[in-house]
Amino acid sequence: MMKRARKLLASLLAAALCASCLSGIAPVAAATQPTSFATEFANPMYEDSMLKVRYWLPSGYPASSPELLEEIDREMAELAEAGYSTVELANVYEGLTESEYKALEEGDGEESYLFGSSYWTETLRQVLKSAKTYGMTVDITMGPHWPAASDEIDIESDAVMKEAVYAANELSAGDRYTQLTRDYVAITKSDASVNLLGVYAAKYESTKEFSKTSGYGDSAVTTKWLQYAVDDSTMVKLEADENGNYDFTAPEDNYVVIEVYEHSTGATIKYSTYNNPDTNYTGYCLDMYNEAGAQEFIRYFEEHVVDDEIEALLKEVGGNFFEDNFSYSAQNIWTSTLMDTFNENSGYDMLDVLPYTLGIPSNGHSSERNSTGIDLESSAPFVIANDTEYKYNRVRGDMIDSWAGCYLNQHIATIMDWAENRFGMGFRTQTYGGNIDTGLCAATVTIPEGESIGFSDGFDGFSMLAAGRDMGGNTPILSSEFAASFSQGGAYGYAWDDLMKAAYKNYSAGVNALVFHGYSYLYSPESVWPGNHAFGTACSGTWSSRDPQWTQIADLSGNLRRFQYTLQQGVQKTDVAVYESMGNAQGGGPFYDGSALTAEGYSYQLFTPELLTLDSAAVTNGVLNENGPAYKAMVIDNETAMSKETMSKLISYADAGLALVFANQLPCISTSLTEDNAEIAAMMQTLLEKDNVVAVESTSDIGRALLELGVAPAAQKAESDTAVLPIHRSMDGGEIYYFYNTSDQETTVTVTMQGDGAPYLLNTWTGEVIPLAEYTSDGKSVTTTVTLTGNDAVLFGIGAAFGSGEEVHATKSTVKLGYDNGTLTAKVDQNGPYSVTTSEGKVYTGNCTDLASPIEINDWDLSVESWTSGDPDDAKVTAKEIIYEGHTDAVPWSSIPEVGGNVSGIGRYTTTFEMTDTANTGATLSFTGVGETFQVYLNGKQLPAADQVTKQVDLDGYLKEGENELTVVVATSLQNAVNAPNSAAKVYGIVGTTLIQPYQKVQIKETANKAILQAVIDYAVAQKNAPSFSQVIGSVQASFTAALDQAQEINSSLSATQQQVDLAWQTLMTEIHKLGFIQGDKAALASLVTLGNSFHDNIDNYTPATAQPFTTALAAAQAVLEDQDALQGEVDAAHSALLDAMMNLRYKADKSILEAVLARADKIDLSVYTEASVAAFASAKAEAEAALNDQNAEQAGVDEAADNLQAAIDQLTCESVVPAPTVHGDASLTSAGSSPKTGDTAPLAAGFAVLALIGAACALTSKRKR
Repeated sequence: MMKRARKLLASLLAAALCASCLSGIAPVAAATQPTSFATEFANPMYEDSMLKVRYWLPSGYPASSPELLEEIDREMAELAEAGYSTVELANVYEGLTESEYKALEEGDGEESYLFGSSYWTETLRQVLKSAKTYGMTVDITMGPHWPAASDEIDIESDAVMKEAVYAANELSAGDRYTQLTRDYVAITKSDASVNLLGVYAAKYESTKEFSKTSGYGDSAVTTKWLQYAVDDSTMVKLEADENGNYDFTAPEDNYVVIEVYEHSTGATIKYSTYNNPDTNYTGYCLDMYNEAGAQEFIRYFEEHVVDDEIEALLKEVGGNFFEDNFSYSAQNIWTSTLMDTFNENSGYDMLDVLPYTLGIPSNGHSSERNSTGIDLESSAPFVIANDTEYKYNRVRGDMIDSWAGCYLNQHIATIMDWAENRFGMGFRTQTYGGNIDTGLCAATVTIPEGESIGFSDGFDGFSMLAAGRDMGGNTPILSSEFAASFSQGGAYGYAWDDLMKAAYKNYSAGVNALVFHGYSYLYSPESVWPGNHAFGTACSGTWSSRDPQWTQIADLSGNLRRFQYTLQQGVQKTDVAVYESMGNAQGGGPFYDGSALTAEGYSYQLFTPELLTLDSAAVTNGVLNENGPAYKAMVIDNETAMSKETMSKLISYADAGLALVFANQLPCISTSLTEDNAEIAAMMQTLLEKDNVVAVESTSDIGRALLELGVAPAAQKAESDTAVLPIHRSMDGGEIYYFYNTSDQETTVTVTMQGDGAPYLLNTWTGEVIPLAEYTSDGKSVTTTVTLTGNDAVLFGIGAAFGSGEEVHATKSTVKLGYDNGTLTAKVDQNGPYSVTTSEGKVYTGNCTDLASPIEINDWDLSVESWTSGDPDDAKVTAKEIIYEGHTDAVPWSSIPEVGGNVSGIGRYTTTFEMTDTANTGATLSFTGVGETFQVYLNGKQLPAADQVTKQVDLDGYLKEGENELTVVVATSLQNAVNAPNSAAKVYGIVGTTLIQPYQKVQIKETANKAILQAVIDYAVAQKNAPSFSQVIGSVQASFTAALDQAQEINSSLSATQQQVDLAWQTLMTEIHKLGFIQGDKAALASLVTLGNSFHDNIDNYTPATAQPFTTALAAAQAVLEDQDALQGEVDAAHSALLDAMMNLRYKADKSILEAVLARADKIDLSVYTEASVAAFASAKAEAEAALNDQNAEQAGVDEAADNLQAAIDQLTCESVVPAPTVHGDASLTSAGSSPKTGDTAPLAAGFAVLALIGAACALTSKRKR
């Protein structure tokens, strides 16, 4: 058998040798073709993935000359080339001077240039034509400004913005109220009539003073009022007589009579008309809650803006009509349809509770938000004292629902229907402010939008909009009015690296489309260089070629476009819906502390109440809206008020398998006056009885509770971390994960992302889809470690949509890794040992000892090109002049005397450095600080786009042997050149140490030919697993196993040398040859030793002469039995020796008769016997005594001695004849002629018979083995 095995091994080795000679080291796999995603990701050109911008024009002024219209075309071309797909046309004039206002009003002398004029129409026409030329889309801002307005309606029209006002009249006991006082606490001053809604009287328990400031700057107005806590049981509605008089007398002190009115605010928008100088070209703000306001906008637009050509152009390049958020400044907003809507929705008369509906904030530029919870601290003028039934809260809940119904069903529905049917356009709007449900409105409109300035780029406001978008399912897009700021250095001070950080923050909340705020048309009637600033110099913008940073716009916009393209793929999947009863996103938050969720890796969205009314709000397979966000759980945190309908929904969700976690206070009251609070409490108890519903004491316990319910995040963190926020999107063929670091500090977190397939890093700066080099996978998920610079973000893709992955990746490493033409490669950037474990289970170990030292650059050759006005009569002309060429330390431009702090432009930094062995050495370039954007050139070649956040660039592939020339082109903002006299200089240029960190490129692959080793290992493993291996002697088993382990370790080591490989297989081969040393068959020997041990237990019964050889043979047999190396011959010899010794065992003789005869002999008096007979007696006795003392005496000899002595006794002869002596005391003794009892020989004979049988069997076995 062993010969056949050796022949098989030889054939395997021959095949392996042949293969190794022909092929050598296995070649690197050919690069795979990019997927369609990768092709599109490299340069996304889809309309929604590209950037959008608010295009600010000073009314119709651009149409005042052909040259100014041509400027529109130039600017549209500039935007298209920069990666923008859409302009949102807006009439903006805040930055104009009084004389410029006058010029717009005067126009051509016959017609103004204002909104609605023929000049505005021509301006719009040019924008649309240019958009068609450059493949762009145009969105239209609703109305002449925001909110929409019209001067062609009467102030009393239902289309005009309205408010509710009140008067409060305090009465003492006996005081009589008879006439309306109309002493309004707060009212917008206008000429509109004030219409009475109702008069009420009630006793009040206490008062409290409140105040509120509305508006900004010089236009800010502070209103003060008292809040009355009334006894609801005393509240009565007063009715006037036919003459309008009232008759109410206060029965006791502390009564208040409440007069409630409504009227048009008379709020106007400047330049909302082109043809009415009598009103200073202003129009009334339109009502945003009813259909009348929407229809007035439609009528005005149709009559004053649209003609046949514009209609056709809008149908071709029109995108969306856009409406800004609620800009009401009224204390108590009102609309003509509110009361009817309230009565229909709530089921009771609003007039019965009217005082309690006052003071719900409009949220127009207000941080106040709505709540119906029991802990609400309201600033409303009339609340209920000792309100144990929470009537006040529930009335306000019904009121808020009614406001939302008005806005959604009358305003949004009207605009959307008209836009779609008339022009094939959509409706993009900021669905917050006012008293509306942000989520439901976001679910309804074409594109929902948030904003940077109103939300402060916060998470919660965007998150609420994203929940609506995802539940509605109408669009994958959530846009942001982006980069509006008063704190980033004014119109020209917002640097693009800071823009990137702000964009990443927006994206982390679900935003995936940026609408830049904004792009100013270059000219105004008195514009000077660098051009018109739509909002003056205080507000950020304008993003255009006026700014030196625009010279690098392709890199900058490319990064954002790739983020947006990726974040628009598929459907956003969110782990947890956080129920948010205060369902309005105004102010952006924070509304909720989600750190307990993000710490575990959960993604979450704020879920507003009305989203539960959508058809998509159904639970299937244990998740909410399976084809949408697929929430795995809902969190209800500190929500004390819920409607019966909502509680019923939650019960049905729990029954369908959705996990519910309640925290802090539980729902205990209704949000509607018509519902019973006790029912809410009972339904809550029903929920708590379900296995998938838990209540925890605090918000911090929510993450743990979800894990205990078996709800796992799609991107689970290995360690608790609140800094990194996840976004997960699911698409055909793959999963997308986005991570954003909210911290200013570098953060590292290990995450496990759900997804089947190979993971990829999506490099948004370079457009590369890069296979991830280090991760682990169980086939259902991928685990990797993510390290993010402060405020940075990263994208990963998992699945076939991104590629099939590389054949080998690392699962563990102590160095940075990547791929070099498909080969896993380490980038060793420090001296010392390192190791890499691959997905094949192989390990590469190395020790870097000769890494080149880092190169520090602290001084440069610098050329500065300054951008200034090139023509005082033309805002367009920029002079670009080299003002400095020299050598400088790495300091801000303001610290270079020849440059100074009032210069903006382009800086070209140059230096040289030495590199060797560039075939095996790369380097990373990193900056301490750069102001502001930069591009890198090495040896005359431009490198791919540089990451403006990390400020690190990989130089590999561009290095050369010897001297290398490094050039860094820095583009600044225009801030210092424009605003330097009024503000501190921004830091421009390369500042601080620039580091070039070399790294050694080490390919993690086989360096030795292991074909023979693998073949030998395969054979050895098969031999070890064979049953016959157990028969090999122990020492060979041990040495064979050690050699195999060593060979496998060498085989798994990618860094093993050829010498180590050869030695390993040769050593293992030697051990294979020893496998012929087979252990003896010890079965028979084991049985014989067992029997021998039973004999040994009675060893004292045997003669020493036979016992001692037996004991020796037994011990020897036991040793052979325990010897793992014992061969068959040794086993057989031990068996034979033991068997012989056992066969030779003899019992000790029975000497009882002999002793009795000797005792008798000792009693004989020999003096009476003849000398001859005594001599014979003495001789026989001596022999008997010798036999008695002989331990080895056999039974026959003892018997013979006894017989002989007895005969001698019997033959003693007296000197005279006397009777023979009689022996007394043993009747069992026989006479000399009898057969004496010399021991029972039957047991011994039986034992020998058994031994004979065993011996025969063993002999046969031994013969067969031989």
